[in-house]
Amino acid sequence: MLWHVYVASNCFTFVGVLIIAAGHIPAVFSWLSMILTTLGGLGLTISSIWMSINMLMAIYRYWTTLQGGNARTTPEKAIGFLFIPFFNFYWGYQCIIGLRTDMNKYIANYRTDIPPIRDNNYLIITFTLSLIPYVNLIGSVLFLGEWNRRNKEFAYAASRIIHG
Repeated sequence: MLWHVYVASNCFTFVGVLIIAAGHIPAVFSWLSMILTTLGGLGLTISSIWMSINMLMAIYRYWTTLQGGNARTTPEKAIGFLFIPFFNFYWGYQCIIGLRTDMNKYIANYRTDIPPIRDNNYLIITFTLSLIPYVNLIGSVLFLGEWNRRNKEFAYAASRIIHG
C-alpha cells in the first residue's frame, strides 16, 4: 500500500514540475502545479521515511537469522554502517550482496530444503540508478519494486530457517 503512495506521490511531483517548467501558464495551472508538487513532496517524504524504517528493520531481522551460521557481520554493524557518510554507499552494496551470499551459504550448508535466493543483480542496478540525480525519479521506483520482490525471497528463506 505504501509503495503505491510513493509511486503516486512521485507522479504528482513530476506532473507539478512539468506544469511549472512549461513556462507561461494561466494562474489556475500555477496553483494546480503548486498543489500537486506540495502533495507529491509530502507523500514522498512520509512514504520514504516509513519505507526506509521498514527496510532497515527487515535487513536487521535477516542478519539476525544468519548469526548461527558464520555470518560476515552482526545485525548492529549491518545497520549502523549504513549511517556513516560516504562509507554507506559501499556498505549498502556489501549489506545486500553479503546478505544474499551469506544466506545462500547458510542454506547450502544447513538447510538444503530451502530454495536459494537468486543471484541476479537487478537490485544492485536499481539501487545504483536510485542514487543518480534525475535518474532517481525512475530508478527509485524500480528499486522499490525489485526490493519488494527480493524481500519476499529473503522473508521466505528466513522464515524457513527460523521455523523449520
